[in-house]
Amino acid sequence: MTPEPMRVRQARAQYDHAVRDERLARIAAAAELRRRTRRRHAASRLAVVAMIVVAVVAFGVGLWGLSADDVETADAVQDATSAVTTMLTPDPADPRGYVDAIVDGSTGEQRERLSTGRDALTAYVSGLQVRPDGRVVSAGVESATGEAADVIVVAQAADPSLIGGRDGTSRVTVRVRMTPSDDGWLVSQTQVIS
Repeated sequence: MTPEPMRVRQARAQYDHAVRDERLARIAAAAELRRRTRRRHAASRLAVVAMIVVAVVAFGVGLWGLSADDVETADAVQDATSAVTTMLTPDPADPRGYVDAIVDGSTGEQRERLSTGRDALTAYVSGLQVRPDGRVVSAGVESATGEAADVIVVAQAADPSLIGGRDGTSRVTVRVRMTPSDDGWLVSQTQVIS
């Protein structure tokens, strides 16, 4: 076997030194590399947790908004049903109480119209022989904003003229515009559809 030339031995020695220096450098840098890796992982976990929290909060706010709208429109339907039932069932023994009740459940244009015709309406109700029967068959929201809700009400009425219907028909469909107030929803307009 021939001895290695000097240049090869020097190159091998330099290579061994370089490998040893690289290992020592890795060992020296290992703690810092581990810290960086931990920080990256922690930052990634924090970002994922933050995204999850934001998504849950956004979902909750959206759900709350939807349920709040549902509750408000359900209240509008309930108040419209009550108002139309009151309009359809006047008491000839207490015509002023009837007129006061429907005026108190109204606002805006509807209130003005009823207040202007208060005497004629009182006279009409006091002239009735029997108390007319009326009930709401169905009701639902047609459209709603923060300022008003249009509720479609289908009513069975012995005297449909009390809500603008024609004599000779017992079933009346009315669009009732409901406006929110401190005490609930008030009727601001009624329009007979059929």
